[in-house]
Amino acid sequence: TRVVEELFTAYFEEEKDITSHEVLQQAGERAGLDAAEVRDWLASDKGGPEVDREVASAKSQFISGVPNFTVQEKYVIEGAEDPSAFVQIFERLKAGEAQGGERNLGQTC
Repeated sequence: TRVVEELFTAYFEEEKDITSHEVLQQAGERAGLDAAEVRDWLASDKGGPEVDREVASAKSQFISGVPNFTVQEKYVIEGAEDPSAFVQIFERLKAGEAQGGERNLGQTC
């Protein structure tokens, strides 16, 4: 989404602290969100429980960094891997489908 793009820009290109409410406010506004709504949302506890659940889920799966890609809940690619890692996984999946073993259940990356 546009907000995520703005946060990535702030963190990776501008070296800003994206835990700062000021930086979050700016990112939201640059993404086209209403300034008052962003301010109110940041002042509330909205989103906190959801983030806590996602962090707990990541920890339970031993995910410790980003990026992290999990394909069909079976194959995991962590960090800045070469694109060939994805190709290997997709080839394994394709071979499994041809043999009637693994099946693509409609999940996508």
